[in-house]
Amino acid sequence: MQASKGRLPIGVHIAMLESAGYASAAQALRELGLRTGEDVSAGAYQAQSPDQLCRDYEALFERGAINSRMIAGYAAGLVELGRAEEAARIFDPERLFRTVMLDDPVGGSEELAEAVAAEMAMRAAASARPTTNGPALDMLRIGKLTQNPGAAVARLIDAIEAEARRYLARWARSDHPFAQHVSDQHLIHAWGLISEGPGRLDRHSHKRGWVTCVYYPVGVPEGEAGGQLVVGAPEDGAPLPGWPQARVKPQAGLLVLMPSYYTHWTTPYDAPGLRMSIAVDFEISRVAEGAP
Repeated sequence: MQASKGRLPIGVHIAMLESAGYASAAQALRELGLRTGEDVSAGAYQAQSPDQLCRDYEALFERGAINSRMIAGYAAGLVELGRAEEAARIFDPERLFRTVMLDDPVGGSEELAEAVAAEMAMRAAASARPTTNGPALDMLRIGKLTQNPGAAVARLIDAIEAEARRYLARWARSDHPFAQHVSDQHLIHAWGLISEGPGRLDRHSHKRGWVTCVYYPVGVPEGEAGGQLVVGAPEDGAPLPGWPQARVKPQAGLLVLMPSYYTHWTTPYDAPGLRMSIAVDFEISRVAEGAP
């Protein structure tokens, strides 16, 4: 990983503070970096061997300094070392990649999807132009849904939270390498993406989340191509050993749950058509955790 021009990488900065005896300042900067999804390992920015880099990550994980970006970096290091089976245990798609038709105790799956779609369409009509930066291209982003949800979106977020808590509880009870880091204290972020043409999401992961959920109020009609959610390697090319691979065709009412360190993207529509999704990230609440 290369540092931005003229900017000292946060992991190197932390290491320099610690070596100079400024332990409190280093700790505060580490906490900030973890909260904002930064890789706080100095080795991630330096010319270290993959073996040394993995040892650096393991030492940080032992201290509780862990986030989505760091897990992805660690898995990449394991693959480079030929330890693909260990990387596969981290991704563990049979356990951690889940799809479920989300039910709602008030109106059921179909009624909830229709209500959310109608509410999001109203928000879209009053929103700004489609975004052209970040991973979302030619799509309208409707942010901060947890701060000002309508009735349907509020019901949706409650239903997603209930499903995510069951998912997290199963993860915490498992033999997954990071099960001990799974928390039931989270900050919830939610936003919507809408396109009516060839909009797409480029390859990315969610650096601030622990679990990422994607909900589809609207499905892709039978016979139409594009709009699929794809999970795969962080860069284009041959699949990496141990890395998960999956494809999901949107269906109205479908919820996808996965770790936030999964790289994912969408395929563009090959013809005009509506694509609508709600993304919800569950970020570890580090104040409640008392993490370093």
